[in-house]
Amino acid sequence: MHDRSDPRGDAARRLGLLRVSAVLLATTLLAGASATLGASPPLPLSVPVTLDYALIERALTEHVFVEPGQRARVLGTPDGCNELVAARPRVAAAEDGRLRVLLDLEARGGTPLGTRCLLPFSWRGQLEVFESARFGEVPTRLEFHVTDSRLAAATDAAATVPTVLWNWVKQFVHPRIEAVGIDLAPLIDDARRLLDGALAAAPEARAMARESLALHTPVARPAGLEITLGADLPGEVPGAAPAAAAPPVTPAELRAWDRRWQAWDAFFTWTIKTLAPGTDDALRHALLEVLEQARYALRDALAVDSPAPDPVRDLFLESWPRLAPLVGRAARDGDTGMALRYLAFVSAGDLLGSLDRLGRHLGVRIDRNGLREIARTLVSDVDDGELTYDTAPDPELRALYGLPPILPDSAAGALPARAARRSWTAWLIAPAHAAAAPAPDLDAWLPRAGALDDYLARMDSLFDEVIAAEEQRGKIAARFLPVYRRLVRATAWQESCWRQYVEQAGTVEPIRSQAGSVGLMQVNKHVWRGIYDLERLEREVAYNARAGNEILVHYLLDYAIRKGEHEVTGDIDALARATYAAYNGGPGHLKRYRQPDTRGHLRAIDQAFWRKYQAIGDQGAQAVRACYGD
Repeated sequence: MHDRSDPRGDAARRLGLLRVSAVLLATTLLAGASATLGASPPLPLSVPVTLDYALIERALTEHVFVEPGQRARVLGTPDGCNELVAARPRVAAAEDGRLRVLLDLEARGGTPLGTRCLLPFSWRGQLEVFESARFGEVPTRLEFHVTDSRLAAATDAAATVPTVLWNWVKQFVHPRIEAVGIDLAPLIDDARRLLDGALAAAPEARAMARESLALHTPVARPAGLEITLGADLPGEVPGAAPAAAAPPVTPAELRAWDRRWQAWDAFFTWTIKTLAPGTDDALRHALLEVLEQARYALRDALAVDSPAPDPVRDLFLESWPRLAPLVGRAARDGDTGMALRYLAFVSAGDLLGSLDRLGRHLGVRIDRNGLREIARTLVSDVDDGELTYDTAPDPELRALYGLPPILPDSAAGALPARAARRSWTAWLIAPAHAAAAPAPDLDAWLPRAGALDDYLARMDSLFDEVIAAEEQRGKIAARFLPVYRRLVRATAWQESCWRQYVEQAGTVEPIRSQAGSVGLMQVNKHVWRGIYDLERLEREVAYNARAGNEILVHYLLDYAIRKGEHEVTGDIDALARATYAAYNGGPGHLKRYRQPDTRGHLRAIDQAFWRKYQAIGDQGAQAVRACYGD
């Protein structure tokens, strides 16, 4: 929004960030339109772009109500006899589709005579203004016009409204708030320019979209002022032959498939890292939950035998509705420019979903280029390096989880005496990381029948060490420690039978699942990318144990305890069941262990964990012998 009296139009330039449609139309519509466009009617594309009322309030505050306390002295005579002050604009939707702007109003007046003010009056109350939003003579300029107003006195004594006050409102207040408008020309200009490039090989389709691209009359909705961006897309040709069955996937196609999901994961991770810093704990936690849910969905997509032709589409359509409301929450604490960037970002994703539903026949694809352009609606100078898939530990991402920059090398770093007694960890790791050629003691690291007791005892000592270090950090309240101690051991039993390695074709290899989970705690490399060193997860059992412990503590504290699973069920051990369900399936699975509609295979997993949790409490490490037929 910008003040008509401001020739620089600073806010208007910020509104140029609203290049939502231009970005996505150019990056997602491919030039595959049919040469026989006239054979079918055009498809109308209608994409809502919603301006939050908080954004309009901030624009009014920045350009009209600029005095302390969001005040505007709209009238003041030198003699001080007459003064009118409006303050605190609040914008909402009226029931009839107009905007409703509520202002606090203070007035005093009279007839000046020398140093005196004859027939003085004072009035205090609220002014309710109704405005219609529409595009004016310039079809891309959004303007606001007052259609009605009402005064409501704060006290019965001021219930009578002086006639002069109504004149002041019409003469001084209405024009000031009408002076704020929105110029959306950059949105249309960029859309047309980029459409020219995106549809260069299909001139008829390009001409159709370019000619029909327009902004339509805004309507005040409960969620915000809704503006519709419309265009016509080529329709599907009647009687077109169905697509042929897909041929077998080639190695090149598999590599392209990997690039697509990696681009999605890099984009989504970058988004959370961009939005979360500086937010309150609740919003930061909600953003990280969306990231985890998206990554668990990615894990599941990669685990199937026959992957979908385009994994990014399903990931986007599943994750975006969870993210978009959180972006709106993040925008409320920034200035108008930041809020508009967030709006552009959300609208870009919404448009992408609309194009996916309507224009699949045109070859709509969510790819790296499209995701990068969405990112640039939020941060205009983001470069490809920031959006590149990288498996290295990311200190910024760990910091968002409240973790140190790197996972400490020693589980019991604060326990030097205990660490000295646990020097066996080097003995445990080194042989398994030796050359592939068999060595006499290589099999010692596998739980063989003859040395099973010693193996389980050594693994139990490792858990002692990890747990002791966690308890020294003091994050878990004392009353929950018994649950936590059993939870760690039972999870490792459920995930790997307390094994980091297995023997395959005569060599020792880390345990790996098809979904990308590795080692003792089956830490998933896709879900926890950027949090842990993926190579160390495979080769170091102690590192894997510490990583799995951090994840369990995260789900125990931030989900199971925070959401009161023990209070809902009346059983403190329900915390372990809820924590493991989230560890296994993601945050959305927290309650599955107690829900009657949980799918059978998930219910079986939860029941198996529960039996192990109970057995650990009864028998300790010896209970794990059941994995090996003892």
